[in-house]
Amino acid sequence: MSPRPAFDALQISALDNTATLLKSVRISDEVVVGGQTDVLRIKALDDIPFGHKISIRDIHSSDSIVKYGEVIGTASRDIPAGSHVHVQNVESNRGRGDMAEQNAPASQLESCEEVFTLKVPDRPIINARSLCYRGYSRPDGSVGIRNLVGIISCVACANDVVVHLSDIEGVACFTHQQGCSQTKPDLALIAKVLTNLAKNPNLGAILYVSLGCESVPTEEIVRQAKTFGKPVEFLIIQKEGG
Repeated sequence: MSPRPAFDALQISALDNTATLLKSVRISDEVVVGGQTDVLRIKALDDIPFGHKISIRDIHSSDSIVKYGEVIGTASRDIPAGSHVHVQNVESNRGRGDMAEQNAPASQLESCEEVFTLKVPDRPIINARSLCYRGYSRPDGSVGIRNLVGIISCVACANDVVVHLSDIEGVACFTHQQGCSQTKPDLALIAKVLTNLAKNPNLGAILYVSLGCESVPTEEIVRQAKTFGKPVEFLIIQKEGG
């Protein structure tokens, strides 16, 4: 049994009249096309870059160009099998605003003209100053739509305590798998994230939970969080046997 040939191009659907090249080909190269139909061998009529389309059968002018089983355009001229199928011989038929006038009936054109005519109202349609909602103003000027206590684990080893507190009504708990045995850049990044969580406008107060032995600079995180103007507390726990 002869080995299956390596494909130079792939035909995704049996409906396709184009295939996608898996490598660049030069004019006169034999292109082996595999996919949904029997293996095809066609001669390239153009230099075609990798990833571009090659016609796998003759396509006549005005015929549909089909790729992945979908019509992606219309042939603007005859395209012999083996040709490079691209902008030079394909017209898009999707979103063609320039074709609307020649294709649409007169009644539709009139409605389009009416819709797209810019009409400036004499006065504002909505008085934005009258719009409001019930929220929670924060010291930094932001406004939250909730007023929760944020409980934030400073290190993965404190996650169990934070999760235990998640059943309390009115809290939002944040855990992660970081905080120890990291490089300095990684620790700086996690410290930035833990600090900026306190800025979330939906959090009215913050409780940081720490083990006290983590590598992340917890005390600096708490100090920075307090500059946002919200109540911030710091809880140090110790694991059993620690």
